[in-house]
Amino acid sequence: MPPPLPPPLPPLAIAFVFFRKTQLITTTLGNNLTEIQATQIALKEAKEVAEQASRAKSEFMANMSHELRTPLNSVIGFSSAMEVETFGPLGDDHYREYVGAVQDSGMHLLNLVNDILDIAKIEAGEMEFEDTDVNVHDIFQASAKIVANRAVKGEVTMDLEISENAPYLRGDGLRLKQILLNLLTNAINSHPRRVRSRY
Repeated sequence: MPPPLPPPLPPLAIAFVFFRKTQLITTTLGNNLTEIQATQIALKEAKEVAEQASRAKSEFMANMSHELRTPLNSVIGFSSAMEVETFGPLGDDHYREYVGAVQDSGMHLLNLVNDILDIAKIEAGEMEFEDTDVNVHDIFQASAKIVANRAVKGEVTMDLEISENAPYLRGDGLRLKQILLNLLTNAINSHPRRVRSRY
């Protein structure tokens, strides 16, 4: 004879069990929805960052294209004039001015290329910095010499005041020189003509 069946649960107990299961399901769904929403927010933020970086890179490349063309045109134009000896034999004073312009444009191009390479290294996580004693006075003097022709063209007089006994710094001399060249070039380009600048 089979054992007797257990007495049926009262309606209140059945309702309680159903409520608990429903509560667990609701909690699980709520947690899942929260995780989904957090993931969606993170994806949206990542997309915005990527789009912003893409726009910044496009703007940089557009500006860089213009910056590269300007000194290249100078190098090609002045060197062509020297090649055909527009003003006669190469001993003419005009050619000395052209040589200075070619040198200035060449250095400007070199700095632009270095900037591009540095950005590529930073993006690739391969940027390295030297840790050496840096002669600040020599770096300032060398940087000022490089932009001297550009300042003359812009009718800007530079007064660079730095003591020969300036203390040495510890760091990367090449990066410091790049920073100084960018600052000096931007300052010269942004100044109105016939001004005197002190650095």
